[in-house]
Amino acid sequence: MKHTGIFIFFLVGISFFLDYPAMYEQLPAAVHQWRQADGTSMALNYYQNGMDFWKPQVHHQLGGYGYGVGELPVLYYAVAGLYHLFGVDEGIFRLVSWLIFALGLLALSKLILKITGDELLSLVIPFWAWSSPIIAFYAFNFLPNVPALGFAFMGWYAFYFYYKKAKIKWLYWSCLAFLIAGLLKITALLTFVPIMGAYFFELIRVANFKENQRLFPQKWLASIPFVLTVGLTLAWYLFAIQYNEKHTTTYFRTTSWAIWHLDWREIKYIASRLINPWGEHYFHISSHILTGLLLGWIVFTPKKHSRFLYFLTILSSIGGLLYTLIWFYAFKDHDYYVINLVIIPIISAIVGSLYLKNNYQNILRSWWFKFGVVAFLIINLMHTQQTLAIRNDLTSKFAPKLNHAFYEYKEVRAFLKENGIEHPDLVLSLPDKSPNVTLYYMNLPGWTEIYSQEAFTTEKVKKIASYGAKYLIVSDSSYLNNPALQGAYLNPVANYKEEIFVFDIQDL
Repeated sequence: MKHTGIFIFFLVGISFFLDYPAMYEQLPAAVHQWRQADGTSMALNYYQNGMDFWKPQVHHQLGGYGYGVGELPVLYYAVAGLYHLFGVDEGIFRLVSWLIFALGLLALSKLILKITGDELLSLVIPFWAWSSPIIAFYAFNFLPNVPALGFAFMGWYAFYFYYKKAKIKWLYWSCLAFLIAGLLKITALLTFVPIMGAYFFELIRVANFKENQRLFPQKWLASIPFVLTVGLTLAWYLFAIQYNEKHTTTYFRTTSWAIWHLDWREIKYIASRLINPWGEHYFHISSHILTGLLLGWIVFTPKKHSRFLYFLTILSSIGGLLYTLIWFYAFKDHDYYVINLVIIPIISAIVGSLYLKNNYQNILRSWWFKFGVVAFLIINLMHTQQTLAIRNDLTSKFAPKLNHAFYEYKEVRAFLKENGIEHPDLVLSLPDKSPNVTLYYMNLPGWTEIYSQEAFTTEKVKKIASYGAKYLIVSDSSYLNNPALQGAYLNPVANYKEEIFVFDIQDL
């Protein structure tokens, strides 16, 4: 309990240091605002449209009614349930995501304490994971990636007990945590695959991963949780593919963006973006250097480490590399694709810490080592605080091009309601290259420019009106001077601060 109390004390302290309270009431904003809006939109649609788990929707009408899905929407569904208890409050969504990740960090902390017996490292390493700016940003946010990482850490913790005690219940608990992680974001299975691989190699008698005994002595009974985890994960994603095809939805990707589909110029450009600007958003430079040194050392010193941890590190690293190659194009702009790769530096740090415990206890106990790791963590956390300030700055280069009047969303929604416009009225929102951002801020279902390859004209507006759109919402005054759209402006309704203009398009 003492360790847990200390952990919670620093957890809360770092949350305030990262200025999470200031983010509590903020709707989707800043970096990758549109992916954030996808998550909040699905949760709000569950809340507003009857809580049918098997009919996830977003505000954008997509194939006709907004039906579409990617990962298992259990996070969005749970948040919608809390909305029914406490009212709609995006801060609740942020808290749920953060609490799941915090539990994962606590599990990781307890795991490191059991492995190394070192109180300091058991605190520093989990908080180091949190000091990745993308982890810190999305941990208190609306994406499932960081909660999935939290469940993966819980899977590690449960598997540790199985490793030590060989009681099958712990393998089931571990696989359950990994199942939830994989359903939230399939990349969270990065370290589950090596565990399953170790089982397979023992089954065919290629290798053992514990000295003088089997890691999986109940070989057939142990297969059940692996089969269930893989089977249920595949079943969900097959359902998602079928669901999207049924509703003619192409927005939620179920195919890859592989490097071999790109030409050399594209590859070079994306590789450069991994360094600048995204490199410092993944970790402070000191963490990149440390990870590189640790991985290089581990790879070339297999006999210095336990068979299982070495196998886990190598296969996770190979899996991370393959994942990067398969989704390479996404790394150009989608910073959150890196989130579950952060698990590799953490594994490397655990392996290095265990090596020190077994061979250099005097280093672990030395004041200069303790001072060094604390200073290292503080440097990384300060870097993260500074990076988050940039990421959350709505005037920075990372901020989306959105009319700032939308950030007064309560007033905007009240303005719309005063003019007889409220959910579930269908609208067309221009300009907006995302599917859900402006629609979510107004809480109005409808359409945006996302699927339009050419500029909108009056004829296109009429076509959207024929689908049921009642109003055209224009949030860029330059659009009002577009000759091709003049026919859509025949029936003005009202405007909000000369920033957001509403037109009735029902009788065009």
